[in-house]
Amino acid sequence: MSIHLEGLEDQQTMTLIVKDENAFEVNLAISTGIALCFFRGNSGSTFLQDFLDISTGSLAVDSTRFIRAVASAWPASLANDGPANNAGWAVNGVSVLNQGQTVRVSLAVRDTDGWILRVGYRMDALYHISEPTD
Repeated sequence: MSIHLEGLEDQQTMTLIVKDENAFEVNLAISTGIALCFFRGNSGSTFLQDFLDISTGSLAVDSTRFIRAVASAWPASLANDGPANNAGWAVNGVSVLNQGQTVRVSLAVRDTDGWILRVGYRMDALYHISEPTD
């Protein structure tokens, strides 16, 4: 199961030409934004864990041009509807899927009325400018 992505705000993408470790020119695509979700805890003693997939708005490229990507994410809006009973919120991990098209964020929330409402993210991906040759 996954957390439903309600929408994206302030999504920005920028592409630069940089040199890789071998001095070859490659594209560096940077994507950032705020993902909207409604992820509610269901226990005052155990973290509920699930993942949120975020479409980065990055360049659509075929797998032969993709080199690698890194991403980070953080809670951007948290809420608690009543008294905080052993409340907790976490980003447990971040991975990049689909050649830089998706950032998967593993989230956790504890408390029966605790919520994660927004998640910030940034993804940096390297792509060959043209299809690589052997």
